[in-house]
Amino acid sequence: MRQPREAYRFAYPLAALCMTACTLTPDVPTSSAPVDSDAWPSLLPADELASLTNGLEGRPATRDAVTSTLAARAAALRNRAAKLNRPVLTLEERQRLADAASAR
Repeated sequence: MRQPREAYRFAYPLAALCMTACTLTPDVPTSSAPVDSDAWPSLLPADELASLTNGLEGRPATRDAVTSTLAARAAALRNRAAKLNRPVLTLEERQRLADAASAR
């Protein structure tokens, strides 16, 4: 004798296939508009990028501002990571939770 679940094993996928076959397809054009190549930024070679960062050596105020901003951001991220690594529950809360779990 077949189990009831076996009888529906093929019925559900067949019903889903029938429902998707009855849907209307949207009228979407297959061709796209031409893309303007001037809208995209050009990529710089690595040596040109290195020369851009070397330009900060001539401007110590800019270099110090960038360095202090990055250092402050790194310190803030380290502080946030330290807070995330702390235990969520205190020892008293853990004990109370363990007592409640063992009482069940």
